[in-house]
This record gives sequence, structure tokens and C-alpha cells, in this order.
Amino acid sequence: MLAEIESSLVDYLAQSSIAAHLRKIDVLPDVEGDTLIGRLNTDAPAIYLSLGAGAFTGPGWAEIAVAVAIVTRATRGPRPGRQGDGVNPGLLELMSSAIALLDGQTIAGRTYQAVGWKPLASDALSARGLYAAVFEITTEAPFSRIAGAGAC
Repeated sequence: MLAEIESSLVDYLAQSSIAAHLRKIDVLPDVEGDTLIGRLNTDAPAIYLSLGAGAFTGPGWAEIAVAVAIVTRATRGPRPGRQGDGVNPGLLELMSSAIALLDGQTIAGRTYQAVGWKPLASDALSARGLYAAVFEITTEAPFSRIAGAGAC
């Protein structure tokens, strides 16, 4: 069920209007540090999804969080990187569009709510002209706490 959540969101965004403005829509790569920054630099502009924390909300139910990371690149400075340059959308436009596409939407039988966002900054991102932000969406889904109840 958790893999289905990631896959359905990637597929939904890949088929949406925002896809025309991105090089990549995928799950967050399983790398970190300089390798991750290099991947972000190669793929930008991109959206990555990653399952976040979950919490049991009642018998057989869980609230599941998904982080949606957006990365853009601008060679002409911070303002075009964040606001766009008239040709390429900036980080803020892509984030607003992605939130609008996901908040309140029912995708593969699950309804998602956007719950917050956070700009990301680091020397490593700035050195490559990358601008990034992450927002979180949540959904509730049936979830068994009984060991062996899944397909594995």
C-alpha cells in the first residue's frame, strides 16, 4: 500500500500540466550528500516524492505523510530562480502549481491535503544555482498493525 501511494502520486504528476515544465518527476533518489546534489543539479527542474512519517489514527487506519520536493536551477540569480524569468517557471510558481494539483485531490482512491511547506537552502545548493522547497501532503488509509497482514 505504501509503494502504491508513491507510485500513484508520481504517475498523477507525470500526467498533469506541470510535467511539461519539468525534466524529472520521480521518487527521491536513495543517495545523499554531494551525490544527491549532483543528481538534483542534473535533473532540475524536478519534483521528487518521498514517504514521510505515519501515525495510527484509529483501529486499522493511519495518516501517511508524503514529502514533495521541488528543485529548480537559475543561472541568472536568485530572483529568476525563485520567481521565474518569463521563459522558465521559478521555484515559487512550480510549488504553487504542485500544491494546487495535489491539495484536496483524490488520487487512486486516496484524498490528499497539503499541510505545510518549507524553503530549503544550503551552501551546496547555492553553489550550483539550485533553489529548492519541500511541502507535505497527508492522506488517511487503512493500515493493519498485525504482523503478516501484508503481502510479504
